[in-house]
Amino acid sequence: MLRTSRHAVLLLAEPDHGGRIDHPEALGPIRGLVIDGLRAEGADPLMGRKLRALCSSCGVDAEIGIHPGSWDRGRAISEADDEWKWIESTAGEGAAPLRDSWSAALAAGSLFTHSPVFYALIMK
Repeated sequence: MLRTSRHAVLLLAEPDHGGRIDHPEALGPIRGLVIDGLRAEGADPLMGRKLRALCSSCGVDAEIGIHPGSWDRGRAISEADDEWKWIESTAGEGAAPLRDSWSAALAAGSLFTHSPVFYALIMK
């Protein structure tokens, strides 16, 4: 990576679902369902927090940071259906009982989701 770059390399990870927060509290089980579903698909839902170790194993020192990964209310409303479809496709039938709570929180304006996205910046 560094050999072919001029100044820097930026690595991005999928959201670190181990740090996922869903609010109101009734939506708390989504985190575990998503983690289990991703693992069943062969993914590592905790990859973001492992970026430093990944970079170190390649012999590079990286600045590790986190993008908050949450949406404002307008975007939450516009993205809620697609987010729920992704949750259902990842978590399977276990998510179905939470659908009403998700919809109610969205309608009330209290729906909050947070998935931190880790990045690594490697400078030459």
